[in-house]
This record gives sequence, structure tokens and C-alpha cells, in this order.
Amino acid sequence: MPCRHAFVALLLVNFCTAAFVQPPQVPSNELSAAVHIADSYIAQPNIAYVTAQNYRAKLDIYRPAKDTASPVVIYIHGGGWVNGTKEDVVMETLPFMAMGFAVINVEYRLARISPAPAAVEDCLCVLHWVGRHAKEYSLDLDKVIVAGSSAGGHLALTTAVIPTSAGLEAECRTMMTTRVVQICGRIIGQRSLP
Repeated sequence: MPCRHAFVALLLVNFCTAAFVQPPQVPSNELSAAVHIADSYIAQPNIAYVTAQNYRAKLDIYRPAKDTASPVVIYIHGGGWVNGTKEDVVMETLPFMAMGFAVINVEYRLARISPAPAAVEDCLCVLHWVGRHAKEYSLDLDKVIVAGSSAGGHLALTTAVIPTSAGLEAECRTMMTTRVVQICGRIIGQRSLP
């Protein structure tokens, strides 16, 4: 009886380790996309884009290592406005990079830090930051998309459609205007703006 248990245990160990030792079966197009991103993108994390109510909000930028202007996706994490980080959604931005977009991955003031409309204000400030730094980071201001999941989808929508007259851009208003050409979100779907 003990030999039978030892044999079964040995088979189980061999089966489990084989699963960990085998390289994952990745389709060549996904693998080539990952290699492309690793070889041709520059990552610049934790760039401060606004300080409001003693909170220094940061973004990460992932951009193609080329001199020509790239289309931009501003990506906003979800979390019900009270949880989540930009680091939580880095993998969600990879498809955009595989298509050649520069990605701005955004953190914002969560509701437990600062009540509404703080998150909306912060995301509007990201839009202004993109406008101010477009030349420095080779960003195409004619091709700006705002995207997000869950609460990030809501913030993508508000970032794209809230007019300046709403008065939510006092912390970051600049003379440069950045126009959003598309909104993407898991909750709101995808819409083109006029």
C-alpha cells in the first residue's frame, strides 16, 4: 500500500513539475508583439502631472522609440473610484502598444483620498499634460484616445466630454487644447466623437 501511494505521489510531482517546466505555448503573433514592444518602446514611470490638495498625481508613459509622432491612448484604471492603481492595469495597455500607440497610464486621486470630482479633475489635467508635452514625447495631438475599464471607463467619458466651462480644470488649465478623438471603455463601449 505505501508503494502505491509513493508511486501516485511521484506521478503527481512529475505531472505538476512538467506543467511548470514546459514553456508556455504562445502563438507566434503574440510572441512577436511582445518582442516588438520590449525592443521598440521606452517606459518612463511616475511622471508627476499635477499636485492638488497636497497629492502629487503621477502617470507612466510608454512610447515608441522613434522621432515621428505617435497616436496616444490615455488609459485610466478602474476600481470603483476607491481602489486600484495604474500598475494594476499595465497588461491591459499592451494591445495598444502592439498597435503602435503611445500609452499614458494614469493614476488619480481616489475617493478615500479626495472626494468627487477630484478624479475627474485629475484626468482632465492628464489631457492638458499631453497637450503641453506632445513635442517632448512625440505624441500626435490629432489622434488622442481616452480609454479605461469600470470607473476608468466613466473617467474616460468625462475626460472627453466635460466642457471647459464646467470649471473643473483650474489646477491644470493651459492655453493648449487637446481634443479627444475616441472614447473606449469596457462599460461604455466605443464611440467616435465628431
